[in-house]
Parts: sequence; C-alpha cells; structure tokens
Amino acid sequence: MAQPAFFQKPSPTALADVAALAKAVLADPARGADEIRGLASLDEAGPRHLTFFDNLKYADQLAATKAGACIVSDDIEAHIKTNDLGFFPYTPATQLIRGLRASLDMIFTEGLDNVLARHHRLAMGVRAAVDAWGLKLVAKEAKWHSDTVSAIFVPENVDAVNVLKTAYYRYNTSFGSGLNKLNGRVFRIGHLGALDEFMVGGVLFAVEMTLKDCGVPIKLGSGTGAAAEYFSKTATKSATSVTAKAA
Repeated sequence: MAQPAFFQKPSPTALADVAALAKAVLADPARGADEIRGLASLDEAGPRHLTFFDNLKYADQLAATKAGACIVSDDIEAHIKTNDLGFFPYTPATQLIRGLRASLDMIFTEGLDNVLARHHRLAMGVRAAVDAWGLKLVAKEAKWHSDTVSAIFVPENVDAVNVLKTAYYRYNTSFGSGLNKLNGRVFRIGHLGALDEFMVGGVLFAVEMTLKDCGVPIKLGSGTGAAAEYFSKTATKSATSVTAKAA
C-alpha cells in the first residue's frame, strides 16, 4: 500500500521561515509573511511554490517563472548581474580555455585515429616491459587491457606503498597507487596524453630502479629493453623525413 504521507499537502510556511531554514537572505524582506505551500520546478511553479535556480542554462525559465520565491546562490546571482553586461564575476579560467584549444589543435593535427593508435602502441610497450619483469597486470585478459593506464601487481612480499614512496622521494617520479583492496598490492603507470616512446621509456627506467631498490629481483634493462625492442619493431615514422610510412 502506498505511503499516505507522500500524498499529503504540506502545511503553509512563511517565506521568512523558509529563508531561515535555508540560511538564505530575502531579497525583499517585506514579503516575509508570504505563504509557501510546496515545491516545483521553474517552469511548473505557481505563486505559492518555492523553486531554485543553479544553472545558467535555465536562465530563460528563471525569467518566465511564476514561482512565489526562488532560491539562488550568491555565485549564480553574481553571474546573472555581470553576464548581461558581457562580463564574468571572477577571474575567468582563460588558461583552461586556451589549454583546451591547444589540446584540440594537437588532436586535430595528429588525427584522432592516429592518437588512438599511438596510445595502443605505447601501452603495448609498457605491457611488454611488465612481462619481461615477470610481473602481472591486474587486468587478467587482453580484452581488459587499458591503453591509458596499467595497474601492476608487486610480489607478495613487497609493499606497493613503499614502491610509491621510493619512486617519489628517490627518483622524483609519481606512480599511481592501488585503490581500495588493491592498496599496497599494486602500482599504476599512466600512459595517456602527449607521450612518445622516450617519455614512456623514462618511466620504465624509473620503475626498474625503484623495484630493485625495494627488493624485487628484476634485471635492470629487462623491461626497458623489451619495450625498446617493441617500439623499434613497430615504428611507423620515416627515418629520413617527417612523413609517416603508408599504412
């Protein structure tokens, strides 16, 4: 049976009391005695409804709403007052906007298919290194392998947290940590973004030194060598010009 309370109409509440509960300030204190009888969206609210506005996307609905009152944050209010004048209420995040523009230009220049292929190739090099070290990926099957990050188990007698600390403090390199039940059991190598073989190779170099320092019996150069061998065999760019070989 449906809960009757869900269908009971709320008792009228003075707008001043609503403002007090919400720790809000009435724009017009003279309306403090006005009664609010329910909640509704901007486009459905009536004179006795309370509504809210927190997204400039719905500014047109705010202008047309028939709500008796609307809760608006200080941040949104500042946006509304300045946007109509063509300004921004705070220092705009121009670095992020220009950074996005530069990132998109890089993607368009390289070509999205080439970006995806590059990530796959770099990830395969990392996986070749992991195999050469005799370690295991968290992703047990190839269909689960990620071209953006590789999570790697450390041997059972090694604390992955110590691996992270050694890499950071001794070699100025940050690895990702294991999350939840994998904390202390794995470290992660990210291979996403504007990377190339030499950047990935540098990370693998740091991994080898760190693991050896933490007592993992690996041969220095084993993983980096395996990755270099893979990268050399799968190189697609011409050795005499900037033009890539035809596929």
